Amino acid sequence: MRILFAIAVVCALIGLPASLRAQQVQVYPIASNFSGKGMVVELDFPEKDAGRYFYAVYLVADGQGNVPMQARAGRHCYEMRNLNRWEGPVRLVGITVPNIPGRLKKPTFSDEIDMYFEPAVITPSIVNVVEDHRLFGWPENILLAAVAVISALAFLLLKKTPVTQSAVLGFLVAWSVMSLHRVYGRIAIISITETHKPGLFGVTDLKEFIDRATALIGNETWEDDLDGFYRSYLHYRLAQHQYVPKNSGAAAAFRITRNPGGGKVLLQNAEYYLVKNTQH
Repeated sequence: MRILFAIAVVCALIGLPASLRAQQVQVYPIASNFSGKGMVVELDFPEKDAGRYFYAVYLVADGQGNVPMQARAGRHCYEMRNLNRWEGPVRLVGITVPNIPGRLKKPTFSDEIDMYFEPAVITPSIVNVVEDHRLFGWPENILLAAVAVISALAFLLLKKTPVTQSAVLGFLVAWSVMSLHRVYGRIAIISITETHKPGLFGVTDLKEFIDRATALIGNETWEDDLDGFYRSYLHYRLAQHQYVPKNSGAAAAFRITRNPGGGKVLLQNAEYYLVKNTQH
């Protein structure tokens, strides 16, 4: 079952981020053939994996979805109800970390509070925006609107405050709740980063690869077949080394790739390979 799921995921990875579109990606199943309505994933991470980045991947009838996550030590629930097509029939769900006990679960009250205060995952694609948290399955903006209305009614009916003042006070209460949650989230993110030093999601492995590959490339030429942010970061880091464009007609001495076929592999770090081109 695990092998079939890994094959199915690899075949469906066209929609995943570039960092997952690699032959050696493994997705380890948690559950199959269920309704995702109201369900979340509960995982048991050991202390040594705290702060580790991973993806949750799920397959539905007409495609697949994925979400970046960050491990927390111990048994915790991870929000899935905000994902497209999760609320209907789901064929399979799994994560990209092996040997982690996991299960589907309808969250309890304590689970809801735990997920609400779960720190946001910061990725290279996020600029001043993070995914909204949910509480009891409701998006945070709807909850804040409810807090504003209930607070305004409380001031109006209990304190006999004028309507306009009640509305303003209700808004300020909701704003304060949002701000406190954001402050807690920032503190939690900094604490995780300082304690576990996981680096930036999707970049740490590439950075370590480039640090080692630079010495091997030396004064020789290089080419690559990466894409998106990762290609930009690679070209920035190797800007002082001579690059050979794909359509130049010239052969580079080295190739940086996620698919090492057709050459001698000199270096591998995670999904990245430095290959010596045989035709050079």
